[in-house]
Amino acid sequence: KGSRSGHRVEVAQPLAAWGNRRLARRAAGADAEAARFEFAALRLELALAASQLHDDYYLAARALAVNAAQRALVADLRAASLARYEAGQAPKQAPLAAELEAARLEHREVELQAAQRIAAAQLNALLLRAPSEALAPPPRAQSAAPAPLAARRNRPLPAPT
Repeated sequence: KGSRSGHRVEVAQPLAAWGNRRLARRAAGADAEAARFEFAALRLELALAASQLHDDYYLAARALAVNAAQRALVADLRAASLARYEAGQAPKQAPLAAELEAARLEHREVELQAAQRIAAAQLNALLLRAPSEALAPPPRAQSAAPAPLAARRNRPLPAPT
């Protein structure tokens, strides 16, 4: 008897049950939609972070301008109180109080400069730039104060409609 050596080969392909392809297609569509929503949410988070950092940068610049104006006023106050003290018209505490306020404002200026540098570095990081790279100066603030009375009096009246 001859010996027979045989190999058996089978090929199998799973057949999707009725409706499984449609379900898989719907699941893939849902996954794609979820990825789009995640991407949109990330874009909004980045926009919010950029807006908040720009606000911090702007606020620090405005606070530095206000601080500089206050320092000028306190310098005038210090000179006036020192002159009054030297003339014997004010107590010794007046020029000392003005000097203390000047030192406090100087300290505040250092804090504000640091806050502005931090906001600029964080903005640069968000823009994938070097932290020390220069940013455009923040826009100048628009005054919310009403026009002086004299300017309002000289303004022409609106035309009737």
